[in-house]
Amino acid sequence: MPNVVGVQFQKAGKLEYYAPNDLKLDSEDWVVVESKRGIEIGIVKLTSKCVNDEDVTLPLKDILRIATEE
Repeated sequence: MPNVVGVQFQKAGKLEYYAPNDLKLDSEDWVVVESKRGIEIGIVKLTSKCVNDEDVTLPLKDILRIATEE
């Protein structure tokens, strides 16, 4: 079972799941991810959680880093 983090890109948008990549993430952290649309910034809405393989699309994309103001 993969360990995932739920990231949201729009205020009322659906959650997309990403691999936490050994980062210590808290709810409401802004993160930089590699999505199917390219590099994006989103907000963590679901912290690290194990889910069944059939509940996510594998392979998971990675969270690249925590976002900074730069």
